[in-house]
Amino acid sequence: MLLNIREASIDSKPMKKIYPAVWQPPNDGSLKFNVDGSARGCPGMAGMGGVLRNHCGRVLGLFSIHVGIQDSNSAEILAIHKACELCVTNPVFQSVEVIIVSDSMVAILWINVAGFGSLEHVRTIDDVRNMISYHGNLKIIHNPRASNSLADMLAKRGSNNEGDLMYMGG
Repeated sequence: MLLNIREASIDSKPMKKIYPAVWQPPNDGSLKFNVDGSARGCPGMAGMGGVLRNHCGRVLGLFSIHVGIQDSNSAEILAIHKACELCVTNPVFQSVEVIIVSDSMVAILWINVAGFGSLEHVRTIDDVRNMISYHGNLKIIHNPRASNSLADMLAKRGSNNEGDLMYMGG
């Protein structure tokens, strides 16, 4: 007789789904901006990070910034905002499709669902929505954490307050 230990244990928790840690490139002619927010507590010392790459995986830009005391969702919203801002203000990136990828379903919902969001971040979310409208080729999507490992490392660097880092090439 076989026994499924997971089903037999009263105290067991559902197993986490494990995603492969593989970054998927965007289509040729598009760019992908992976972003992440990190907080060392709720709230705690927080940082945001992002990396912009082309279809070949070439890094065109990145950032790692300390954002003070925040929760992780707030840091994620700020990371999305920073990525949008960098794309809108750099003429090189204004005419191409840029897919901003976040691993926070909460942040994605706050931005993509009209009238939805955190009252604390109404202005930031509204600003992101305006930049998406202005740019015309910005999309914000959700992807699992494992495929966002470089952005995650940059966000953690920011939450450790290791000094801000910013590079935008073209």
